[in-house]
Amino acid sequence: MHSIWRDNVPQTTNPLKFFVFVSGPHWRMVALATACVVVASVLGALVPYLYKIIIDSAVEMSAGSYDALWQAIVAYVVIVLASNLLWRGSGFAGMRWATGVRATARGALNSYVTKHSHQYFSERFAGAISNKIKQAGDGMRDFVEAYLRQFLGFIISVIAIFIVVFSTSPVVGLLLGLFVVITPLNFYLARRRIPLSYAAQSAETNLNGASVDMLTNITAVHDYARRTYELERLMGLIDVRRTAGLRNWGYGEWVLVTNNIIQAVFTGAMLLLAVFLAIRGEITPGDIILFLAMVTLLESQLTFIGS
Repeated sequence: MHSIWRDNVPQTTNPLKFFVFVSGPHWRMVALATACVVVASVLGALVPYLYKIIIDSAVEMSAGSYDALWQAIVAYVVIVLASNLLWRGSGFAGMRWATGVRATARGALNSYVTKHSHQYFSERFAGAISNKIKQAGDGMRDFVEAYLRQFLGFIISVIAIFIVVFSTSPVVGLLLGLFVVITPLNFYLARRRIPLSYAAQSAETNLNGASVDMLTNITAVHDYARRTYELERLMGLIDVRRTAGLRNWGYGEWVLVTNNIIQAVFTGAMLLLAVFLAIRGEITPGDIILFLAMVTLLESQLTFIGS
């Protein structure tokens, strides 16, 4: 049986490198989940194009000629079903990958930390060390979900959407391409958020470590009448965690506000352009539905990309 355990922990503080390291034993699930998401995202991006075909077929059909409309409806049902089933396939593969990397990470980090000296443990809370290992394992699991549901799906969807829109109207496609400027902006804002996220997680680790150690040594706390002192110290750490959490969360909300403003401006400009082209007879009513559906799909992808 293929082992999920790894001992040679890389000497790095880069979470992406560690993620690749713990994903190694699960490469089959990585490949399967990735393939399912890629195909499902492409099919999902084709759905708005089927809206266009259905609308145009309904508008242009002559009396008694429903073939194009029926074909479009059948194609819609098949593609939507296939896309949903592929997403479920990515879910089944992804759950094995996600739970696997968490187990691999915890096993590797526990193995690694036991090699440290007695002084290392005497200078740190055991609860804090344990909590860091738990956070790292949970972080690897969350990384899988973010990669499959947000990052990879987002990239493939944006590429497919741009190709479909550009092939329908190059002018609208170019405007849509400018819309994606929100992506590098969000990467920049996300990097600026790193210190806030780190501070929040560091405060969480210190709080959990202090809480576990106080409860572990509760007999000594009572024997030496240190209850009030320990509680006051713990309350101070709780307040530090609350403040750090507010700063991190608040920054995230301002990123969302920025995204919402940019999206509103670009959506309005794109729809105005579509109406102008429709008036000139350069695009069909179905094209307007296509652009509207594409913008809606893109907005849902872009809103939380900064996370």
